[in-house]
Amino acid sequence: MTLCSPRITRVALLTPCQLMEQGFERLLEEMADIRLSWCMESVTEASLRLITSPVEMLIVVISAHQAECQRHLQLIRALRRTRPGMKIVVILDVYIPYFLQLLAEQNVDGILSQHEPLEQLRDAISQVAEGGFTAVPGLRGLCLRS
Repeated sequence: MTLCSPRITRVALLTPCQLMEQGFERLLEEMADIRLSWCMESVTEASLRLITSPVEMLIVVISAHQAECQRHLQLIRALRRTRPGMKIVVILDVYIPYFLQLLAEQNVDGILSQHEPLEQLRDAISQVAEGGFTAVPGLRGLCLRS
């Protein structure tokens, strides 16, 4: 962890998938200092809860098959304006180059694949919690900060 980055202890998860929710609950249980504060299924619920919530990191699972991709992006934009210090990690099922570019423009702290092994997801979340940026290996060169 860098001296200028505050310690991440509380994480919120936005996912419509119960299996992803359960997987992240277990994954975060393995991490010493980080705990899952709450989980939401809808962007509307996330918007309301994040206004007053003391979470330091938001993990957003976005599926290309969801109709709410644009709403997820609007939420991320709003958080960047209102909570610029919040860490945001986006987990995607499919990479759409234009959507990746839009995420990069919002300076998200991590872009990962839901197809990665759990150990790699855990390591990536730890890296973001320590103030770093992370992306799956194939994305590091695509218009994203390194």
